[in-house]
Amino acid sequence: MKPTLLFVLFVSLKWREGIGALVGFFVGFLGAALYGEPPGLSAFAFTLVGYCAGIVSPFLKDTPRPVVFVFVWLMLLGTDLVMSGCFSILYRPGLALRPGCALSGALVLALVYPWLDRTFQKRRR
Repeated sequence: MKPTLLFVLFVSLKWREGIGALVGFFVGFLGAALYGEPPGLSAFAFTLVGYCAGIVSPFLKDTPRPVVFVFVWLMLLGTDLVMSGCFSILYRPGLALRPGCALSGALVLALVYPWLDRTFQKRRR
């Protein structure tokens, strides 16, 4: 689910909170249906991430890559926390934080985000 979450983060950083929340909801709902998870929890977590990332996006526009890296890493860890918290409340107790997976996802998006941002700027003109 991390590549889809990276997609939601990119869309949120690029097109703000409304589009980010909408894409997060549909990606979370579709991903839950494909992976056999309860659809409401994934849709809720992805919508929350899309909305929060969209709110912060104006402040990250011209920041250096390490700031984007730390932000994305915290968002990925926050998603793990929300998902595992909801699962532990509703189904089975236990938190499942994956800092290594969040670290690699944050590294990928921090390195690729400026290039993707420039690419979408050129195509839109």
